[in-house]
Amino acid sequence: QFVHNAYRHSGNNWKYRYADSAARIRMNAPQGAIIFDSATAGSADADITWSEKLRIKSDGGIGIGTEGTVHGISKLTIKRLVKVIIFINDG
Repeated sequence: QFVHNAYRHSGNNWKYRYADSAARIRMNAPQGAIIFDSATAGSADADITWSEKLRIKSDGGIGIGTEGTVHGISKLTIKRLVKVIIFINDG
């Protein structure tokens, strides 16, 4: 795991290191997935409630903002998304 502003407390729960938001990347959990979590800002030593933001499954399927159904995204879809983002930034 890669973790920003968090530590695992002796009670096996996650806590903030300092007052700010927190983030973590879990790898190989579960079945080879890469999962990106974040938490809103909290106080130092307060309990963290993680929220999953993105999941990449071992088969390449991607889920955004969900722990459940994961859909594949084609290279063509990604290229279209990049064009939209560039268009918006140039606008």
